[in-house]
Amino acid sequence: MTILTYLDTHRDALWFTIGFGLLAVEAGVLGFSSGMLLFTGMGAVITGLMITSGLLSGATVPAIAWFSIISLGLAAAFWKWFLRFQKRPSSPPREVSDLIGLRFILQQDISPLESGVERYSGIDWKVVPDPAHAVGIITRGTPVEVVSLDAGVFRVRPVVEI
Repeated sequence: MTILTYLDTHRDALWFTIGFGLLAVEAGVLGFSSGMLLFTGMGAVITGLMITSGLLSGATVPAIAWFSIISLGLAAAFWKWFLRFQKRPSSPPREVSDLIGLRFILQQDISPLESGVERYSGIDWKVVPDPAHAVGIITRGTPVEVVSLDAGVFRVRPVVEI
């Protein structure tokens, strides 16, 4: 018995194969980004369940009709929720570095127009005020903390002790 003969005599298995195949492609390849394969895959699985339970004969035309109705119904019912789920704003990734949070005392004045230098771990780092904290001039001798960094650049803010 070939696979095609088996699927022809067991229509529920055919619908389960189609449905789980579509769901696997949607999840594994597309990452739930399209939604269309999700709804059609769920429609095919539900159609297979209806054939297995005896609510639907295995005849091709009624099965395709119910598959279409179920898929469109699922899409209509969940489309707005699915769009809202996809368009949910994501927070920007936090910087991960052992250097964030590093505290030291400034050796020279810094401002948005004039940077300083801090030697750390054998590297001369350019030190600039963090623009998000909008502090203007930070004077020499002020304790500062690294809040973000780029290649060779520490962005710092003054440390506020509580």
